[in-house]
Amino acid sequence: MLIDRLIYYMPLIIFIIFLMYFFKDHNYRVKAIRNIRKKGIKGILLFYIAKVFTPKKNGKIYKKYRDLLQFTKWEVESFFLLKLSLLLILMIMIVLIKTTNINIYSQKIFSSYDYKVDMIYEFVTDDIDKGKALETEIILLRDILAKVSKEDINRLPKEDLQQMIISTLAKKELKVLTDPQNIANKVYYRLIDYYAIKEFNFILAIPFLIIVYFSPELIVSIHNLLVKSNAAAELVFLKKLIILNGSIKPTSYNEVLDIIADKSKYYKHILKKIMVLRQKNTIDNKKIYKEKYLGTINNLNLKLFLEKLDQADNYDYDHAIKNIENEFRTDKRERARKIKERIETMEIVGIIGSMFIITLITIYLLLPWLSSYNLNSIL
Repeated sequence: MLIDRLIYYMPLIIFIIFLMYFFKDHNYRVKAIRNIRKKGIKGILLFYIAKVFTPKKNGKIYKKYRDLLQFTKWEVESFFLLKLSLLLILMIMIVLIKTTNINIYSQKIFSSYDYKVDMIYEFVTDDIDKGKALETEIILLRDILAKVSKEDINRLPKEDLQQMIISTLAKKELKVLTDPQNIANKVYYRLIDYYAIKEFNFILAIPFLIIVYFSPELIVSIHNLLVKSNAAAELVFLKKLIILNGSIKPTSYNEVLDIIADKSKYYKHILKKIMVLRQKNTIDNKKIYKEKYLGTINNLNLKLFLEKLDQADNYDYDHAIKNIENEFRTDKRERARKIKERIETMEIVGIIGSMFIITLITIYLLLPWLSSYNLNSIL
């Protein structure tokens, strides 16, 4: 079948495509050979697979995935390699399961005498040599398979196919141990099932492939929701580390940056990126903390934290520490104000609720008295 041939030639096709991509011009051939020597064939292969299947760098999709992965250790390139790997694993599993089913059912078709028949033949119990009878049926089946294609199965009615089997049985002068119509009926169902088991419904497989391909996004989104509060708490912890280490003289920004990067979990990738950028002489330190180098940052608290790092690195370290301390004082007053408002709200709700309950109890106690009292006597 066509799908079997495609699966057989798929590794060769992939190899040829990558070979043509590597050696499309002379300059690139030299560069490709150097890269292979430096990174190895495995590293080069993973690099170009990630390059082909990863969204364009600094594009909208790339930035969205970078924001999605901000609380994980995944890079966008490695994340898409994971998605592609899951997709390939699922496709291989589907092919293997389908191939296994084909082998199992094919063996049953060609080696089992008690095969499915119409209801009219189900209770036919001839005392015959089942081995020789099966041999006759399989000879007929192989002969019909050579003559009848899948299209003929869908086109010709059941009666015509069974009549064709009976005619073939007569022409080959095979030994008939039971009713020819019974033989034709069993061979017919073997023929139908032989082609049916080789069919593959790609439409049913597409939803599973889509679900598996986008399942990492779902897992990461759930992970981000669970760790959002922890990430905010870590940001407070890093600020306290800056104050603690900056208060011990002598100290340097490089040492503090190295400490908070080592202690960080959710913001380690940003801090490590700052450390790498600061080591480059071609980049102005005042520009390192901008989104141009660190990427889009939607977290307001993280933006304020990076501004404090920028101030400590490029302006006045002691003044940056004082700003962080002032920020803590402001946050403390804000939390106290919110707690006070919450307590006042709870008190108001409690008073209103108590009055409502007292009113209900009063009405409940007065209802029996009002129901027994005759208001007409007053008139």
